[in-house]
Amino acid sequence: MAERVAECLAACETFCIGEDVNTAEADASLDTISSGWSPEKYRFTQDESQLKDACSNLSVSHNKSIVPAKVISVKNLQSSDSSRATLLVRLDTSDNEDFAYKPGDHLSIFAANRKELVQSLLDNLSESPDPDQPIIVEASRELSGPFGMTKKWEKLQRFPVPITLREAFSRHIDITGTPSPQILNYLATQVTQPTLSWNAE
Repeated sequence: MAERVAECLAACETFCIGEDVNTAEADASLDTISSGWSPEKYRFTQDESQLKDACSNLSVSHNKSIVPAKVISVKNLQSSDSSRATLLVRLDTSDNEDFAYKPGDHLSIFAANRKELVQSLLDNLSESPDPDQPIIVEASRELSGPFGMTKKWEKLQRFPVPITLREAFSRHIDITGTPSPQILNYLATQVTQPTLSWNAE
């Protein structure tokens, strides 16, 4: 218990939280933040705000300045007999002043998922909003207060701006990577005719 209180106080000090904060509530919240997906923990709410462009949304989500660029050419600098690949990529930045790239700098690329994969996911969603309707993704948290535990819906920080489902699946979510054990376990609960018993732990 003493270690948990110390962790909580250290976090409060690190993030400049004053002494008026209920440390018991802050400590309890460490155990109530969701680490897995379920319909009871996440929800969509419609939003009428004006949608921003993809780069603006990604900049907010990743807290970095992101600018658009078109690929002009890709050339492998290694010989055809080599097992290695060193690519020379030429980008058209349209003389964007924010794109101050120099040789040796690291460059992050936010590629979009294939449209047909995104559409396939959207076609198989149930009880989902219009894929092109701006929404806000909210997560449920349980907070300890003087009257017991209460539920509070908060904006999910991964999607801090209004976004459409189509853009979320296109640019913000890895839909081609290996699913996590939590996702596999959830999918297993949705099987209508299971043929084997399996646990992803």
